[in-house]
Amino acid sequence: MAATSSAAHGTLADVDDGIAPEARSRGILLRPRPARRLGLRARIMLAFGLGALFLSLLLAGTTYALTRQNLLEQREESALTAAYFNARRVQGSLPSEPEDIRATLASLAAPNPIVYQDGVYFPIQAGRNEEDLPPALREAVIVGGQAVQMSFDLDGEPFLAIGIPLPQVEGSNAVYFELVVLTETADTLGPAVLAVKAEM
Repeated sequence: MAATSSAAHGTLADVDDGIAPEARSRGILLRPRPARRLGLRARIMLAFGLGALFLSLLLAGTTYALTRQNLLEQREESALTAAYFNARRVQGSLPSEPEDIRATLASLAAPNPIVYQDGVYFPIQAGRNEEDLPPALREAVIVGGQAVQMSFDLDGEPFLAIGIPLPQVEGSNAVYFELVVLTETADTLGPAVLAVKAEM
């Protein structure tokens, strides 16, 4: 029985548990070393690295916002110029019969032109009509006689609506509307942002 006990003690002593034999014999357990702290130089370099990353993200965000605003302003200005040109062409042909109005709209280089004449709307496309125009814009142009442009979202896409009264049409209350989709302008922001990141 003594031999068995001695063999068991020998087996336990051979177990490698990371405790020095001298410490075990005295009942002292070795504590793990505390993690080493970063040196001053390493902390300074880390602070500079985080600061540079923050400035890069801030610059990218600012550039994106400015680029987006500039592109939208240019697109809206171009659309407004084209809309006034088309309105002058339409004004010269009014008042007209419905067939003549639609023929005039079909000749325009406009995506979604709509003519209002004496309470009736004449869209060129069945998919885009007066229901897509913001009510506030329609009222301001038809009732208030003001030229108005308004940016809004339609079916998840950015649009620009333009309304231009046609006061020179004799004996008729006429207005020219135009719906311009701004999706293509928004899509160009992706390559612009990639170019900015490449420069950074």
